[in-house]
Order: sequence, then C-alpha cells, then structure tokens
Amino acid sequence: FNEATLLSAMEKSDRLVEDEDLADAMKDRGLGTPATRAAIIEKLIKEKYVVREGKDLTPTGKAFELLALLEAMQIEVLASPEMTGEWEFKLNQILRGEFTREQFMQEIRNMTRHIIDQVKNFESREVRVEAPFSPLAGVRYYSTPSAYVSEDQKLSIRKILGGRHLHQEEVIALLNGETIGPFSDFRSKKGKTFSASLRLVNRKIEFIFADANADLDLAAVLEGEALGISPVDQTRVFATPTAYMSESALSGDEQNGLRINKLILAREISPAHIRQLLTAGKTELISGFISKRKKPFDAYLVLAKNGKVSFEFPPRKSKDKGAPVLQSKKSGNPQK
Repeated sequence: FNEATLLSAMEKSDRLVEDEDLADAMKDRGLGTPATRAAIIEKLIKEKYVVREGKDLTPTGKAFELLALLEAMQIEVLASPEMTGEWEFKLNQILRGEFTREQFMQEIRNMTRHIIDQVKNFESREVRVEAPFSPLAGVRYYSTPSAYVSEDQKLSIRKILGGRHLHQEEVIALLNGETIGPFSDFRSKKGKTFSASLRLVNRKIEFIFADANADLDLAAVLEGEALGISPVDQTRVFATPTAYMSESALSGDEQNGLRINKLILAREISPAHIRQLLTAGKTELISGFISKRKKPFDAYLVLAKNGKVSFEFPPRKSKDKGAPVLQSKKSGNPQK
C-alpha cells in the first residue's frame, strides 16, 4: 500500500467483509471517518507498525507479531473489519427499531469483558505446540506465539528478530549451527533498514554485520573452497558469513585486501557470481537489485584490477530501429 491506496482501502473496507449483510452495512462508511483515517495511519507510523519507504507504507515485524499475539489470545476480532461491520449493522437495526440501544451496549460490555479475560488469562494458559521440525538432534522444540523454545526452556529463538520474520527453515539452520543470511530487511527501533547475518552462539542469537571481522573463525574460513584469485594482490578469495574476502583482507590488509559484500542493494551475490568476477571480471546479468529509491533494476557487476566493483547496465531498447543502442556504465562502489 501507499498512503492513497490505504486510505482508499479503509474507505472501501466493506469489500474485505464476507458477510453480505455486514458488508452492506459498512458500505459508504468504511473504517474510521474522512477526518480520522489519515490520523490513524500516522499513529501506525509513529508506533512503528508501518514505515514509509518512499511512497510506500510497509508493515513491520512488530505489526505481524501483534497479529500473531491477538490470534493466540483468541481475540483476532480486534484486527478484523467485520467487527466494525457488525456494529454498523446493529446501529442500522436500532434506527429501524429492530434492536435496542440497551442490547447493543450490553453486547459491547460482554465483548469487552471477554477481551479483558482473554488477556488476563493468556500467560497462565498453555499456549504452545510442538514445532513442526521437532525433534531435532534429539531435542524437542515448541512453538509459542512469539518464539521457538526448547523443552528445557534454556533456548529461545524469537520468531521476529529486528522486525524480520524468521522462516522455519532458517530456524532449523540456526539450530544446526549454521550462519544464515545476510538479510537486508532487518529494521532498527527507529524503523531504519539494515543488513546482517545471524548465528546461534551459546544459545543466543547474534547479529553479524558486514564489517565485523573480529569474530571470524579464520581457520574455518580458510578451510573452505577458494573461489578464485584476487586481481589486486593475487591472493585467494574465500566466502565468509557476510562477504567474499581475499586472504590479505582476512589478515587485515585494508589497502590491498579484496572484499565484496554478499548483499549488494538487497540482492544476494552468489559464489557463482564471484567466480565469474574473478575469472572474467564481469558477471552474468543479475536481476533483483533495489535502488535507494526502491526501484528494481538489472545489471552486470564489473570488477576492476584495483578491486573496485561497479555496475554495468544492459543496452536500452531504442524506440527508433535505426538509432544506436548505448550501454551505460556506473562506476563507484555499489556496496556502499
């Protein structure tokens, strides 16, 4: 959604209601009023349930976590437009003399008591089921609304980390001792995106950032397969959790060391791409880069002899068949 389409969806929320009577009651009313809808959106942004990304409004992990919590508490009605539809339907019945104000208010009181009871009793209930991937390596894991927890409760992995929802296969990889990522869709508490990989150390999740070399297991990295030779100083290049680095870079040589981030403008760069760069100086056409203006684009990566990586763009299709087609090239470091 962008702000305009979200306002339109709120205005025409009757289309989201399956019950025809309730939908008809909401017609021409929607969620909120023309005077309050914009304020509702601003409140969602202020509370970090959605963030602005250019013209778009994107829900955060906090929003999905809240929806999961409401479902676990069995009060997901609070997130449904059908509740508004039912209220509008009852108000119309009152206007027609088919329902009374006293009955309506009693239903509101009953629903409010139910919600309060569900919230109060939530922590005392057994709200967990065995995780679909359990047991793993002889250990049983359970799924709660917000986390995966080991049977002895000494290990807990939150389902949403840094505003990002963890998929089950990623949780399994973490439990198997793998480093996963890097991912570009984490969000800080201020709503800013950042990139990082994840690993499980001493039963705790750690973020690994692209420029973090201090915690690298150099012996393990160097035992891996070399992807090629750096054009800068002819040392071998290896994969680390967040980057592809030459031996000199791994040893701390910032001047001659080659380092290429695994994630460039939201696009993961594969070992195959690095092999192409190191052997031919240029990759195949890579799709799925995202510009700072949130626009997707395709490009080749080009590696210069000094270790600088740049974009090279495919030829543009000319409207004039007789006109020459130019190939543009963007220099500089796309990793920044």
